[in-house]
Amino acid sequence: MSINRPRVIVGCVGDRFMPGVKESIAEACKRFEDVGESRVLLQRSLCILHLFGIVTMRNRLCMTAAEEGFTHVLLLDNDVRLDEPDILVKLVEADKEIIVPWSDQKFKAPALLAVPSFPSGAGVLPISWACLSSIMFQVPVFEKITPWPFFDTMCYCEEETTFQRWRLLGARAYQHTSARVSLLRPPTNMWELKPENLLRIQTPGNVPKASIR
Repeated sequence: MSINRPRVIVGCVGDRFMPGVKESIAEACKRFEDVGESRVLLQRSLCILHLFGIVTMRNRLCMTAAEEGFTHVLLLDNDVRLDEPDILVKLVEADKEIIVPWSDQKFKAPALLAVPSFPSGAGVLPISWACLSSIMFQVPVFEKITPWPFFDTMCYCEEETTFQRWRLLGARAYQHTSARVSLLRPPTNMWELKPENLLRIQTPGNVPKASIR
């Protein structure tokens, strides 16, 4: 994909940012100005039940990128801090249809975030699957992996299933091991949630009506 002046949407999945995340996004967008255009787009929660709706949130950001003529979209969860100011440049210049950064984590029990698991600085390498907390798409790839990249599975092995579907549709994913981010909290396992929280319906009284758009 040859692009003279790339246009990137940084799509924030939710609005409950952990410390330092918003600042890292702003710095990355500022550094990208010499290369192309970037825009930060916030998608507030649309979930009625816990986690049921995140797929729609991600797809809405991807559809907006396509509808408004952007060349790339980087989806970010609120607990992902961009550790390098030039990370957008690195990811775009890798020229891959689907690419994820390398995630640093400092938890007592580190989570499996990508398969295969590569060390930092190993290059741009093909992967089988990765955690969906940070991922960049070249917008034209959506023509292959429609109807839009994400679909509701709400099951174990969701990432593996999603990436396998993309491969079968002709879109291979890569990891840029020199484009580093920090995952500031471990991924949430659904079996660790209390049933009363998992099954509690969020109404427009819990979710501000002004944010539902």
